[in-house]
Amino acid sequence: MSTNRGTFTDEFKADAVQLMAQENRPIAQGASELEINEGSLGS
Repeated sequence: MSTNRGTFTDEFKADAVQLMAQENRPIAQGASELEINEGSLGS
């Protein structure tokens, strides 16, 4: 079984964190909207 791991730029990471902080959204909702895994966003 192979896995397809994506890599995220520092800019994407910073934008995702900023979005979550400003909007006060649950991690699950933000991860779904960004189409990434909850664990990735939570980290």
